[in-house]
Parts: sequence; structure tokens; C-alpha cells
Amino acid sequence: MKLQVVNPLETADWDHTVLSFKNYSFFHSQAWGRILSESYGYKPSYFCWTVNDLYHQIAAVMEINSFITGRRGVSLPFTDECEPLVHQVSENHFFKDLIEYGQLSSWKTLELRGLTFTPENIPSSEIYLGHTLTLNPGVEFLYSGFRNTTKNNIKKALRKKLQIIFSNSYDSLKIFYRLNCLTRKRHGLPPQPFQFFHNLYKHIIHQEKGFIVLASYKEKIVAGIIVVHFGRRAILKYNASDYVYKNLNANYLLVWEIIQHYVKNGFESLNFGRTNIHVPGLKEFKIGWGSKEYMIKYYKYNFRDKAFISAQNKEFGFHNAIFRKLNLSLLKWIGEKLYKHVG
Repeated sequence: MKLQVVNPLETADWDHTVLSFKNYSFFHSQAWGRILSESYGYKPSYFCWTVNDLYHQIAAVMEINSFITGRRGVSLPFTDECEPLVHQVSENHFFKDLIEYGQLSSWKTLELRGLTFTPENIPSSEIYLGHTLTLNPGVEFLYSGFRNTTKNNIKKALRKKLQIIFSNSYDSLKIFYRLNCLTRKRHGLPPQPFQFFHNLYKHIIHQEKGFIVLASYKEKIVAGIIVVHFGRRAILKYNASDYVYKNLNANYLLVWEIIQHYVKNGFESLNFGRTNIHVPGLKEFKIGWGSKEYMIKYYKYNFRDKAFISAQNKEFGFHNAIFRKLNLSLLKWIGEKLYKHVG
């Protein structure tokens, strides 16, 4: 196999190439790479292994150059999972070439988020859960597979006469971002910069590659989900809500309307995004829709130690309590300064 390191943002027909792989996802798309690059200044370095000029394997990697966290290769930043695209697996080429390139580029670490082929002696750094709902059976069959609690919560939301709005407007983005900031503060985390969501709007929502789906109660927006799609697959990427209205069960009606929309439009699957194994309530919510659960393994190679290492999940800790006490303006400022270094 021959290796080429390419910039997909400058590669013609990149999305067409990605869609030729059975395990493609939105996160392999040119638009997602452009959002990450424009929002945080990351350098796209996508590893493409070819045979007779035909792509057989692709690993999407962004180089992060930070004076805080160092120079790193990440596949991919702010991405639930980014499994390498494969027609023909070659583990020897895959790990050898990535590590050699990282050494020459003075990377501190290489992070791979989602691998289905790894030698048994390589330890994972973190483990998450994923949940995917196959949409092909149709709306009635899918509804019959929901848990009773899920069906009941949908009915409760309907009785409250919530209105669901599918939108591509910039005003809807601003409304969603306000809810997102409130949600992140409630979870003890800074929100991502508005510029990131602006780029998401520019390259996805405005291009009709996704929607901002909002729930309205008595003319007030109480919850929302940003759903994106690529090929015939959709992902629930971001969700937010006003905690004051939690008893309306707005998220249940939002997801139900999104499922119906993508079934109607002939999509094959809806992914519920990454789930931390330490948040059982979120796991149960996603399983309640009849989704299939699977494991997402992350891997981290340390170039100084010349070994794959374990890593501590930093999403939860003492910092959550501190962030919850800060005002929203300060949290936004922290997010603007911090996230480009985290990736």
C-alpha cells in the first residue's frame, strides 16, 4: 500500500470518496473537517492508503499545535468517534505509518477515537458507548420497539401541546446557543465558542445538511437539538434545554419528530452520539428508543514513552463544581480561550 497525507479541504470529490466506504460517517466529511479547521486553526492531515491509486484505508487526523497541550495528532477533535475508513484492513501499515509520521512531526501524542481493529496487546485509553437506531423498518415498527416509558413520555409531551419546529434560520441558531450555554453551565462545563456554531451553521445547517429542531411551549423555546446528516445517516449532535421546563418531556418529542422525519426521507440510521459509561440515565434514555448499543474505544499513543497509554476521563471532576458557580459571561470567555487547546 502507498501512503498519501492529504488535506481533504483541498481535495476534489472528497465526500464522494468517503461515501464509497461502508463505514462512512458525517465526521469523515469535508464539511466537518472545515468546521474544525476554521473554528480552531487545526491542520488537516488525513492519511490515505492506496493501491493502484484507489483508496483502501483512510484515517482522518487533525494536528493541534498548542502551547498548553503540545503538538498532537487527534482523530478527530470534538468528535464522538472517527473510525478509520476501510476497504481492506492493514494493521501493520496503519500503526507504523501513523507513528512514523507523528515522530517526524514532533507530536507529543496521537489520539484515535474509535477503532474496530487493534492488536490485543494495545490498551484502550478510554471507553464510551454508542447507540444507533436502524430506520429502515419504518415508523410503526420502530414505535412498537420503544420502551413503555419512552412511549409514555412522548404522549405526555403531546398532551402539553408542544410545537416542534425544524429550522435552518440563523435566529434559531442564536436561540439554540442560548439554551446550549445554560445546559453546559448546568453540567459544569464551559460552552464551545459561538464561532464554532457559526461555522456549523455556515457549512451544515445553511447548506441543508442538518437542522436546528426546537420545541416551543406557549411561544417559548424550551429545548432544542442540532441534527446533522451525511449520505443516508443522521446524528443527534447537540442538545440543549431549559431546566425549568424539564417536566414537559420536550426531548422525547424532539427525538420522535426527528425519527419520523428521517424515516420519511429514506435515511437508513440515526446515531444518538457518544455516551459516558458513568452516566447511566443517558444510556437508558437512548436504549429506550430501541437503539443498538456498541462500544467506542479510544487509543492514545505517547511518543516519549513509545507506547499506547491509558488516560483519565477529564469530563467529570472538581472543576464541574467550580464552573457551575461562575457567571455565564465568564464561562463563555473560558470556552473561547480553552477549547482550541483541548481538542
